[in-house]
Amino acid sequence: MRRSGYWHPDPRATRQIAVEPIRSADTLTETPVDPSSPADPGIEVLLVGDGSSLDEAANRLEGESWVSVRTATSAAAGRELLSAGGIDCVVAGAELPVATVTAFLRSIRERRCDLPLILIGDDGDDAVGEALSAGVTDYVPRAVIDERPDVLTDRVERAAGAAVQRRSERHRQRLFAKAQDIADVGAWEYDVEAESLWWSEQVRRVHGLPPDEQPTIAESFDRYVPEDSETIEAAFERAIAEGIPYDIEVRLDDGGDESKWIRSRGEPEFEDDAVVRVQGSYQNVTDLKRRELQFESLHDASRELMAAKTRMDVARITADASKNILGYVMTTVRLADEDDEVLRTFTATDQTVTEAGKRPGYRIDGETPAARCYRDGEPLIFDDLDRTADDYDRGALRSGSYVPIGDHGVLSTGDTEPYAFDEPDVEILGVLTKLAAEALTRIRSERELQRQNDRLEEFASIVAHDLRNPLNVVRGELTLLEASAPAEQVESIEASLDRMEALVEDVLSLARQGEVVGDTAAVGLAAVTRQAWANVATGVATLTVDCEGVDVLADEFRLQELFENLFRNAIEHGSTDGDSQTRRNAAGNGSGSSEAASDGAEGAPGDDADDVAITVGALSDGFFVEDDGQGVPDSEKEAVLEAGYTTATDGTGYGLYIVTEIAAAHGWEIEVADGRDGGARFDITDVETP
Repeated sequence: MRRSGYWHPDPRATRQIAVEPIRSADTLTETPVDPSSPADPGIEVLLVGDGSSLDEAANRLEGESWVSVRTATSAAAGRELLSAGGIDCVVAGAELPVATVTAFLRSIRERRCDLPLILIGDDGDDAVGEALSAGVTDYVPRAVIDERPDVLTDRVERAAGAAVQRRSERHRQRLFAKAQDIADVGAWEYDVEAESLWWSEQVRRVHGLPPDEQPTIAESFDRYVPEDSETIEAAFERAIAEGIPYDIEVRLDDGGDESKWIRSRGEPEFEDDAVVRVQGSYQNVTDLKRRELQFESLHDASRELMAAKTRMDVARITADASKNILGYVMTTVRLADEDDEVLRTFTATDQTVTEAGKRPGYRIDGETPAARCYRDGEPLIFDDLDRTADDYDRGALRSGSYVPIGDHGVLSTGDTEPYAFDEPDVEILGVLTKLAAEALTRIRSERELQRQNDRLEEFASIVAHDLRNPLNVVRGELTLLEASAPAEQVESIEASLDRMEALVEDVLSLARQGEVVGDTAAVGLAAVTRQAWANVATGVATLTVDCEGVDVLADEFRLQELFENLFRNAIEHGSTDGDSQTRRNAAGNGSGSSEAASDGAEGAPGDDADDVAITVGALSDGFFVEDDGQGVPDSEKEAVLEAGYTTATDGTGYGLYIVTEIAAAHGWEIEVADGRDGGARFDITDVETP
């Protein structure tokens, strides 16, 4: 529904912006004008005359940064310059004819009674006497100027400064009056000794009082709702008794259906350390307060939207918020179908159905207001729905607004009166639709993620079935051959089968690691490091955990598998155990793969792994795993992370590639570097923390 009243000419104004004109006006009235200030150089002086003394005066005044000088050699030229406006002070010379000078000065005084007029002349000159009777503000003898050249500058500064001050005061008064109208603010004053209360016209208007009614201070408090009446009265009494200013918001009971919200300010004024009066302002902030309450309620609705599970949930919450929070009782939410061809009606309020009938869906390529709004991504307001370019029946609805819900749909609101919507309505609805769009984007992403993960899981299952069955058959046939075939041939076939099974397990692990990480949680880096270490056959290798108290956002089980593969990579390529494959089978890994650690990333097997030392530490944006082995040559630092890379005869080449996939699924970066003691170091960065 259309909102009545405005709190500021710009509907986007905050409370601070709305009252700023009054605050600025208050500041201006308390700040004296300094005409000599470099920040205010705007004093215009008109010199009228043709004598040498005026030439000297012009030269002297033009040397001051705060003065701008205009000259006129005749009274007629002077009047012309005055008519153009902007003159703050006139300096005239008495050397012009007496009648001319007198007439000129009197014509100025008739038009501008407060304009400073300074006369330069000689004592005893008849022209000076006549000019003084024409309303001259000040007279400076030439002899004085000759003795004290700066006297003219001082007189001009004093006279013009006072005039500018008066003019500025009048301007500020007009500004204050205008600001009162703009911001719906009025002034008030209470005289403590006289016990009299004065209200400006705007305050009377806010309180609904006629001009001839003058309430007492006690009667003014009674106009507020009971609990707020006590609040404002107590604040006022503290201002008088203790000199404490106040700035509060209270509700005015004006007999209407809804109380007005009033911002009341009071500032004590002191004389001899005693409060003699209290001055302040009243501002009608009802619309601002309503907006504040609406935004608070929208914040609550946003939590509901972010918890929504389906598009229908979002549509329902959005329509309810439009009706219950913002007051738009006739609301329809349409969302685009999966083919992006039709805006389907997901929900409509009961009032909409009552006034307009069951609401249809609209083709996106059509000319309905909703379709145009969706295509253009811009709000539309129709003051008269009878003028739409379609044949749809909208029942009793006469006006409507249409606001896009991102690239998901459109929120439509209607009214039975024409011209019921304006820009502020659309802006507040825009806040709601942005919240709805974010919720719908999240739901769409979650659905796409689930579909992707389902496809990967299906692929993994197919691989497991179609590859393992033939391998099981071959292993069964090999058992039959053991009795008759040479032992070395059986061992060779068995080793090949072991390698093939390792490849199957790694392919399954890769398929699962390719699933994008959806939900993450805070995981203690030190704890998951130790758990991964416990799942790996470590021999006499040692682990240093240098990341106590560090939490990261991750899928805990996949992070654990990342560590397991990095640990195996460091240990296996320094192993002196000839049956390393058997040990890997016993160790296993997080995905069920026991051979994933057989990649050759740090040189050939059998190189002094008995004392390999591994360190896990924290980085500013992630963590690292480092060992003191042989390291990785610079030429191979990128290659070791690729699928199939291995230097081991029994390796699959997928162990570190799985690490890369786990990192990528989290949105992390991984880089191979040199360790501090010559080994390999893996830096995992772009890791988020709780």
